[in-house]
Amino acid sequence: MRWQGVLLVVGLAAGISVPASAQPKLKVYISADMEGVAGVVTADQLGPQGFEYERFRGFMTNEVLAAIEGARAAGATEFLVSDSHGNGENLLIERFPKDVQIVRSWPRPLAMMQGIDASFDAVLFVGYHTSTTNPEGVRAHTMSSATIADVRLNGVSVPDAALNAAIGGHLRVPVALITETTPS
Repeated sequence: MRWQGVLLVVGLAAGISVPASAQPKLKVYISADMEGVAGVVTADQLGPQGFEYERFRGFMTNEVLAAIEGARAAGATEFLVSDSHGNGENLLIERFPKDVQIVRSWPRPLAMMQGIDASFDAVLFVGYHTSTTNPEGVRAHTMSSATIADVRLNGVSVPDAALNAAIGGHLRVPVALITETTPS
């Protein structure tokens, strides 16, 4: 199935039309955080108490919707989105297409990757950020900056993206996109 999806994407990019009956179902999992959304630089943008929070909820939602639109253009047919920032209640859910499922709130056994399983064809990470150990990162932290200073995978400090990619990798679901803030 994964190779069919790759061939479909290559075919679409080359302008080759594929009959709807021949298109495989392609499931995409999206984990969305907020610190890596374009323009985020302060706590005032990241939580309900911040004066810019509502505005940046819109930015986060727009970035996830753009990822869905791009994935649809490449042949994706099913979506599960994990609202993975703060309280897990940031995305403006009324703006999503009716066929997109959204995981919200906490607790979740798989945290930012709740709901993923081996049936997915790709993972997209939207709005991710650098780890606590990166002194140049914008709003840098790993998982919860209030309680965790460093997360290591096989002895190496990793950001949320690497930890979550390992979960996807364990299920043989590849990461196809990461949007994040990185130091310049």
